[in-house]
Amino acid sequence: MPRVSPLRYAFLSLALALAPRIALAQISVFTSATAFYAAVSNPSVDSFDDVATGLLPATLFRTSGPHTFTVSSGANGMFGLPGGPGDEWLSANYFLDWIVIGGFSADVQGVGGNFFSTDVFGTPLVNQLVEVIASDALGSTSITFDGSSANSFRGFVSTSGIQSLRMRSISPNALRTWPTLNDVVLGGAPSVAPEPNSLGFLALGLLGLVLTVRARIGRSSVRL
Repeated sequence: MPRVSPLRYAFLSLALALAPRIALAQISVFTSATAFYAAVSNPSVDSFDDVATGLLPATLFRTSGPHTFTVSSGANGMFGLPGGPGDEWLSANYFLDWIVIGGFSADVQGVGGNFFSTDVFGTPLVNQLVEVIASDALGSTSITFDGSSANSFRGFVSTSGIQSLRMRSISPNALRTWPTLNDVVLGGAPSVAPEPNSLGFLALGLLGLVLTVRARIGRSSVRL
């Protein structure tokens, strides 16, 4: 078996470490609204409080601060729900339809909101699940979580910009549950640079190994 020099081994190790990071979508998922707000710039909230209760068009065109986007469902349309005094929620009219948030203005790199399940009367249901799929130019990330609360926040930030969020309601006990959302937050590029991660430290370590090996090789005839 041919021998592999330490220098070549160092470069191979770095390439293997980088390969998964290059292939996968760089989407970060947040379960804390506070952490999400800290990760984006110019955040703005669409509370949907101007939406009428009852049947709505299949696609809504929305503006939130400096950002624009669309919310859509299937051919059955959207449905406005009274979440409380002065508070409107947005739901699919048909329980099996997905809600799709997309059509973002070019500055949007983070999208979040409250994603939950409701019954036919618009009441949040316990022990029900919500699936949200976030997509960017490199791929998608899917998460499934407990959607029992109208305050179940999830946020997504992409290094290349979020292209769409798709959500649906999943009932483990075969109930009819409707996907519902409120307080959608849009944000721009992170306002601060991310802290060095383990990959950066690995690269620095491998660089040190390369320099050490080169120093020991000196003028010898060892091939790299």
